[in-house]
Amino acid sequence: MLKWDTIQTSSRILLILAQCLILIACVWYIESFYFNNIYPDQYAKDNFLQTDCFVISKMLATKGRVIKSYRSDFWVNYNVNNTQYTEKVSGNGLDISFTRNRLEQENLLSQFSVGGSYLCWYDKDAPYRVMLVMRHNWLSTFPLMVPSVIIVIVLYYLLMNLALVRNEIRRNR
Repeated sequence: MLKWDTIQTSSRILLILAQCLILIACVWYIESFYFNNIYPDQYAKDNFLQTDCFVISKMLATKGRVIKSYRSDFWVNYNVNNTQYTEKVSGNGLDISFTRNRLEQENLLSQFSVGGSYLCWYDKDAPYRVMLVMRHNWLSTFPLMVPSVIIVIVLYYLLMNLALVRNEIRRNR
């Protein structure tokens, strides 16, 4: 009987270790996602200053041959502290990723006219970083839902298994 209890406790401990690894992987994913997708926008909101940008050109960038992805791109000209800058910017804030929604990107392009002057935001610490449009597509934050749900479920079962192992160890003493 003692041998079976030891085997059962050992397998529970292995299960606990696996659950801890899953939790670590989910937390790593969420942290990585935050620093790549959410933090830059928060930084821009807090630290970028407003100026006027002159739209030099605009285009719909495409990527892929079979499955196409799109991004609205603009070349803008602006002045910061008597220094002229010409930079390429995305139509979705600092996010330069492509999307499969062509119509959305074309609508964004139609909101700006070449030769027009529009409000834009530049990084006061690095004026060459500029945004013509604050991020308008937060769909990229949905991938956080899956690891968050996994964390809640695994954490529940981890706590249950820890309690069972604790009870088995107390019982075997």
